[in-house]
Amino acid sequence: MKFLFTALFLLVAAPLSAQPALLRSGDHAEFTRLTLPLPEGSGFTLTATNGRADIGFTEPLPTIDPRQVFDRIGRTRLADVVVGEGPVLELSLACDCPINASLTANNLLIVDILDGPPLTPPTPPSQTSLPNAGAPSNDRAIENALQDRQLTLGLPPIDAMRPDLPATASELQVFAPQAPPGAASPAEEPRPAPAETPLAVSKVPPPSSTSQMTLPAVSLPGSTPRPLAERLVSRLPGISSLSPEEAQLTRELEQSLLAAIGSAATEGLLQPGTGASDLTEQQRQLSTVHSDGNHPDPGLAATPSTFGPETAEGAGRIILSGNPCALFMPPLVASDDMDFTRDLKARRSQLTGELDRDNVEAYHELAHFYLLHGFGPEAASVLASVQQPPREAAEMASIARILEYGHDPKENPFTGRMTCDTDAALWAALAPVRIPPGSDFDSDAIKRSLMAMPDGLKGLVGPLLAERFLDAGETDFTRDLLRIVERNLPEITGRQALAEAKLATQHGPPDAAAFRDLIAQNSDVSPEALLHFTNSALEHEQVVDAETIGLLESYRTQYRDSPLAAELTRAEILALGASGNFPSAFELYDLQREKLMPEVQAEIIDSLSRGLADRGSDAVFTRLYFTHSSEVAQVATVDTVDRVADRLIRLGLPEVADRLLADEDPSRSRRLLRARAALALNLPRRAEAELANLDGADVSALRAMAHLANADFAEAEALFTVAGKPKEAANAAWLARNWQSLREDEEETRARLAGVMTSQQSSPIELPQSGPPTLAASREALNQSGETRAALQALLSSLEVAAEE
Repeated sequence: MKFLFTALFLLVAAPLSAQPALLRSGDHAEFTRLTLPLPEGSGFTLTATNGRADIGFTEPLPTIDPRQVFDRIGRTRLADVVVGEGPVLELSLACDCPINASLTANNLLIVDILDGPPLTPPTPPSQTSLPNAGAPSNDRAIENALQDRQLTLGLPPIDAMRPDLPATASELQVFAPQAPPGAASPAEEPRPAPAETPLAVSKVPPPSSTSQMTLPAVSLPGSTPRPLAERLVSRLPGISSLSPEEAQLTRELEQSLLAAIGSAATEGLLQPGTGASDLTEQQRQLSTVHSDGNHPDPGLAATPSTFGPETAEGAGRIILSGNPCALFMPPLVASDDMDFTRDLKARRSQLTGELDRDNVEAYHELAHFYLLHGFGPEAASVLASVQQPPREAAEMASIARILEYGHDPKENPFTGRMTCDTDAALWAALAPVRIPPGSDFDSDAIKRSLMAMPDGLKGLVGPLLAERFLDAGETDFTRDLLRIVERNLPEITGRQALAEAKLATQHGPPDAAAFRDLIAQNSDVSPEALLHFTNSALEHEQVVDAETIGLLESYRTQYRDSPLAAELTRAEILALGASGNFPSAFELYDLQREKLMPEVQAEIIDSLSRGLADRGSDAVFTRLYFTHSSEVAQVATVDTVDRVADRLIRLGLPEVADRLLADEDPSRSRRLLRARAALALNLPRRAEAELANLDGADVSALRAMAHLANADFAEAEALFTVAGKPKEAANAAWLARNWQSLREDEEETRARLAGVMTSQQSSPIELPQSGPPTLAASREALNQSGETRAALQALLSSLEVAAEE
């Protein structure tokens, strides 16, 4: 029984201990990539010739499994792969393709086959060269030359047992028939005309499971080789007659279709075929870092391929796009045996290779190590030391700047990649200063990438992501990011606390208690907490207290050489203006103007000018406006300019307001202001022109003032009445001597006089045609005169006259 158990154990354990190394592949827009995991300490050798490359290994390897190579790639660059003794990878190339090979930090062999010119065909021997096919006498010579030679049709070999898979042979071959014993030679045998020659098909025995299926022997008519080959292909089963252009297009579409099928397989859209279930999990993935299906190899990332025209105009053949989401740099993921001091020492000791030369690969690994632990400036310094692969270096340098500044101030390779399902989505969200609200992004990819990071990097990147998405209005996703950080970090970092404080006060004015401790810590996040508190208070039109303004000044001085200084300066100037201290605000602006971006300068001038026009005293407004009048006219918004012009008109400076409003802005508010300035300058006709085709009570009031300036008192009275201004209408009626309308005047003395005048007009005194007036008429005239004098005396007594000193 014990012997049986031991035998079964050996039978089960033997295959597990000798698992083959899986050769993987991936097609990209500019190259085809092969990857093979090598044992620790193993190296490789590369020997390349025209159309062939051999890769050997310095250490013994397990069996190499190349069966899945052409599941994901076409044969445009790599025609065939054969595993020789040693083992040796024998690569048959479809072009004169350059080959680059390298080893990654985890001893993954990466072989890149780049695009290249077509292979130069070998010159045929002179004794088998074909004569000119145009001469009839050469037909026999052509047939003799082809009698014992193989005709290559450029088709892949076919395995009869597995017709769905290509065979290992490089070409399908058609053989010329052999003459039977005793028969006449082909040179002596008469031939029928080429157009009448049928294909002579011989019987072929059924192939075995390992043999290749070859086509039956055929007789070659006498003609030129290319037309003959095309005619033969057209007569094969399942092959239609195609022109050379159609055949080329068919091959290209087939290659594109194969690439798309391979891409879909990498994305999980296709189920594995026969034999895939026999693979172990270790064979399916080169590393177990990503348990969610993300492949750690940068060359084998999922490719969301799309169809598009080859040219910008949409003409030409249809090709498949490349993979815009795959990262060229290694992913930043945690491992179980990470030790900062040990790993740093080991990587720095490898920077210098033989003969004191720089080890570029060691520099690359050291930069990746710094990024893995959140040291952005150190990684950038290492990347700048030696020449690095350009695409990987661009991605790593961008991440280094993100870790240093919180965003990438330069052009970065992650632009437009927030919707990717790879790590690129996370860095694409951090690269810009802010995310526009409503932007599309792959939330699962970002959370998956964040969870795979080491704790130190996660504590730095997670709160940055949370702040970025909170500013974009993604509240729920912000909470998810903060929960990921809280679950993996034992203590709450300052940046994490800042993100949580922002989240707690996002819908209202800031809570001073939530930010007080962060500001008082004098840590790296203290100035950012102070900035957010100040800016949020200003957005909710709150007055910033003097203590907060003093802290802004202190931090501005402390961080005067950092990019944060400009933001602190802006917040301090706006806070001074919000508190009403306009002289100090403008003074600080004049001192720091050159350090501010043009758009920030425009924002500050607009905000201070609007507050100055609304709340500044006359003396302060006049002095500060004339000091900055040119800037106000150039950068202030329309609303701010209107407020400043209104203040100038009310201060009795219509000519200054008129110059400020000298543009051709057709807006209603601007036309009303120009009409007011024209009336103040005693230009009523110009005011009437500005008010043409406008309606409203304010327009009627301005038109009435224009008629008053032209002594048209009756029309002015009517317009004031329409505008709902009874007092102004009464004044116009007094000037027009419209006593009837003045009888209802609110001013009693004026209404009394109007009543006297209307009564006298309604009952005039009748005088005789000749002779002295009668006694009754004289008495009536005296009575009316007395009433008039009394009404006039009452009116004059109501007027206040300044006494002369």
